[in-house]
Amino acid sequence: MVVEPEWRRLWFDPLSRSSVNDFGPFADYSGPGSEPQVLVIPLGSVIPGDYHVSGVGTGSGPYHISLIVND
Repeated sequence: MVVEPEWRRLWFDPLSRSSVNDFGPFADYSGPGSEPQVLVIPLGSVIPGDYHVSGVGTGSGPYHISLIVND
């Protein structure tokens, strides 16, 4: 899940079992069945401030979160 300073979100909501994309048509989420899961936010949608990045493991074993910023 990514949440930005204006509370726009990009994530998969497990309760509704649907993707949530408040960033618009150029942001993308690969989906819960993909490995790895990838969230893409275009640079034009990025605003200054603190971003919260998190994830939830749903199986056994370790997982990791990588953040890459391309300009």
